[in-house]
Amino acid sequence: MIIITNSSTTGFRMARFMPRRKVSFFAIQDQVIATKNYQKFIEKLDINNDKCRVCNRESETIHHITSGCSLLSNTEYLHRHNLSAKIVHQFLAQRHKLITTDDPYYKYEPQPVLENESTKIYWDRPVITDRTILANTPDIMIADKKNKTANW
Repeated sequence: MIIITNSSTTGFRMARFMPRRKVSFFAIQDQVIATKNYQKFIEKLDINNDKCRVCNRESETIHHITSGCSLLSNTEYLHRHNLSAKIVHQFLAQRHKLITTDDPYYKYEPQPVLENESTKIYWDRPVITDRTILANTPDIMIADKKNKTANW
């Protein structure tokens, strides 16, 4: 889990990471990872083709690798997204007293529906709406049974 806080007195602070992992995060943020684009234009190495090693379409930059590669979008990006959403789901389920376990986030598997007398949380379930919505399967939906409202 990444916890980054920004305070005017302390600057950025990252918790729960080994120092070498923190260095990697800052290297990615500063875009000093040895991508083909970095090697060609910053290190001035003799590289004829700076195209992505995965899709071979775009220039291999940090931005392309982390969020722009079309071949990674349905696999790696979705996997990373779901891991993050599971952390949020676990937090919300604990906050609403739907679960009492404190499993490590990487072992947590959300149930499709968690419910108690006041709250219901859905995980990756289609929602029926009065209008047609193509993307009608939110990752997490919280239904407040007392106020009869839902958020996703």
